Amino acid sequence: MRRKNVSTGSPWESKIGYSRAVRVGTTVHISATAGLDETAGAVAKGDAYSQAKRSIAWIKEALFKAGADLKDVVQTRIYLKNTADWENVAKAHAESFAEIRPATTIVVVAGFVNPEILVEIEAKAKIGITEKVEEDAKPVKIIHAISPENVLMVKDLFTSYAQLKGYEFQGENFEEEIQSLPGDYAQPQGRLMMALYEGEAAGCIALRKMDATKAEVKRLYVPPEYRGNGIGKSLVRAAVEEAKKMGFKTVVADTDLNMRIAMVVFDEHGFKQQDGKGHFELKF
Repeated sequence: MRRKNVSTGSPWESKIGYSRAVRVGTTVHISATAGLDETAGAVAKGDAYSQAKRSIAWIKEALFKAGADLKDVVQTRIYLKNTADWENVAKAHAESFAEIRPATTIVVVAGFVNPEILVEIEAKAKIGITEKVEEDAKPVKIIHAISPENVLMVKDLFTSYAQLKGYEFQGENFEEEIQSLPGDYAQPQGRLMMALYEGEAAGCIALRKMDATKAEVKRLYVPPEYRGNGIGKSLVRAAVEEAKKMGFKTVVADTDLNMRIAMVVFDEHGFKQQDGKGHFELKF
């Protein structure tokens, strides 16, 4: 996955050797951030509320530089010097996050390197996952990867897919395919889909037109940490349904004989193996 380090120009960043924020894929990690001014001096000395507001302003700037926003924040952690300040800091936090409602924790600490600092806040954001999910919703959701954020998430999944051991992309310029996504899978003649498991990118599949009656299912991939949740089956089912809606009469799929899980998934959805090899075909 691609990595991007974000700096806000604080002298502490170079002195300690850290980044204000680090983006890896679609996740942004924000370091614990104090309410300091541009010279690294504490603002509003003795005022925890104002320092918390300044801290959140720095966090918002770092998120912007990383390609995110406060609405993408899924977790915050608040470090307090004085327990008595918790309500004022909570008020500042609520003014920015009342509608977003990230998971949060308040921790009281012995103090900070700068004794004038009363509060520091750190955050974690997930870009592209901003839809609120009802509590009784299914944990696996299949979506069309159309937005730039979702296409970027699929690129990361494709990159992981390309690193599978024992599988060679013979005759395919896979790197070029990744960079040009959605490419042949763009609507209306193709489909690029992604599985979300509890809000995380957990798998992908693609569909491309071969001719007027035939489509090909490609790039079925579920990362190891998400396997066992029925995600591969959900992706194949969604691709087949899309092929039917698009008017295709046949769907084909090729997979390496070493990728036995994929072979089982195709078999369970009615695909017939051709010539005892990794070629599968489904007719409607």
